[in-house]
Amino acid sequence: MLRKIIVCLIILGTISGCKKDDNQQIPLVPVDINLNLDLPTYSILNSVGNYIYITGGSNGIVVYNNGPEDFVALDRHCPYRVDDFERVEVDSTNIILVDPECGSRFSLLDGSLIEGPATTSLQRYQTSFNATTRNLRIFN
Repeated sequence: MLRKIIVCLIILGTISGCKKDDNQQIPLVPVDINLNLDLPTYSILNSVGNYIYITGGSNGIVVYNNGPEDFVALDRHCPYRVDDFERVEVDSTNIILVDPECGSRFSLLDGSLIEGPATTSLQRYQTSFNATTRNLRIFN
């Protein structure tokens, strides 16, 4: 009985090892960024519906003002063929992120997948906004 289980596990491992999965985990990179929205560089984020690209994360971060004191921060690294370092960008609708290489589309509101070939959402970072100091913290 034990021998049959071992043989089955070996066969299963061999079969699953042959399948190439183009959707991989985005590398975990420590993120702890503070943006002062009173500074001209980040002041565009004071208006709902605006976004900016910043450095950080695995392949850059897009920060979006989703509402009063509600911000979304997403890694721009597309989860399809991670090793290619494809980067998503906001399209002309200002609510969709698109990878121009593979065509995957994601919601700017939460990073969820709209259509593939990617099969997973974008990496989302936590945000915390202090209205008194006008400081937006992005972290994981």
